[in-house]
Amino acid sequence: AGLAGAGLAYTSRAAAKDKYTFAASDFFESIKKNWRKAIPVGLINTILTLLMIYLAYFSYVNFRGGFRVIYLSLLALAFVLFSFMKYYHYIMVITFDFPLWNIYKNSMMFAFLGLKRNLAITAALGICYGLAICALWWLGVYTGLSVIFLAYLAFYPAFKFYIIQYNAFPI
Repeated sequence: AGLAGAGLAYTSRAAAKDKYTFAASDFFESIKKNWRKAIPVGLINTILTLLMIYLAYFSYVNFRGGFRVIYLSLLALAFVLFSFMKYYHYIMVITFDFPLWNIYKNSMMFAFLGLKRNLAITAALGICYGLAICALWWLGVYTGLSVIFLAYLAFYPAFKFYIIQYNAFPI
């Protein structure tokens, strides 16, 4: 995920800035240049996301009453904040030569500074998820899953990174 994120961030940033890019060669060149930071960022993002999902499951199963509600609310807030931070990780990996700590620190600042843009990105991606659910409902499970799988492979990652770069790069 980290390597693909660096390549997609580079090519989608060029597209968002209206600059010409050779998609395949620039994608792999960006991976080659940024792999030392892209791999740890991808691993940290994956581990933290899985940890938050596990903590949500653990708290739902083991906690009761008001404590469960408070804990899950705080965890949901942390997950939203981390999701906003992820919008900025790869753009900093490919643009700046920051240490890993500074990438996460600056991402947290941008998560708050660009709140309106982050909400716009989340709304656009939420529409994509809503369309996927509608495809399951209208087309049935097997056909819907096939359409979602093909759309995810062909369209969604590039669209996601383009929306993120278009909104996040000005910040």
